[in-house]
Amino acid sequence: MGSRIDINKPSRLAAVRRPEIKFPEMIGADDPRLTFTIMRFELKFRQFLQVAGANDITGHNAEALWDRLKDASRAGNTLTYLNVPDMLRYIEGAKKHGRNFRPMTDAEFISLPDDVKQRLVGDKWFWVKYGSRCDGSDLLTLRLLGYRGRKVEGDGLRWPVIAVRLVEDKKNPVF
Repeated sequence: MGSRIDINKPSRLAAVRRPEIKFPEMIGADDPRLTFTIMRFELKFRQFLQVAGANDITGHNAEALWDRLKDASRAGNTLTYLNVPDMLRYIEGAKKHGRNFRPMTDAEFISLPDDVKQRLVGDKWFWVKYGSRCDGSDLLTLRLLGYRGRKVEGDGLRWPVIAVRLVEDKKNPVF
């Protein structure tokens, strides 16, 4: 008798057929002040695993992230210990399913209307773009809802207070 594979648990198997992808809830689609939609909640365990998988997790605090991904009881919880390469893997994986997520810019975060910020749920730091390097890659910093300052952190580091909150540009923004 064959063994069953639980696709909601991390696996090193690359060719596992996954059910319909459940992308994060987005808000702002009908808000004419915004040219993008934004994740209402921080990225959840199950959402990350469905799109980015659990392969290629290496580097700073990789074991802490692995320990969390192995715990099936956390599937609906905010996934922490994500670094910039993890976030970029999620973005690239989502593109394969027709989604075009990106980090919010610092200017977008600063100008986010208060009533929109109040609808966002979460208490973790998340990556925002605040410039570009000479090679054209993004310079990222961390932001926190309800806090005006930035937190500068190495983009390869993983901490329990860092999660992912992304935006997606509207296809036909109305101004």
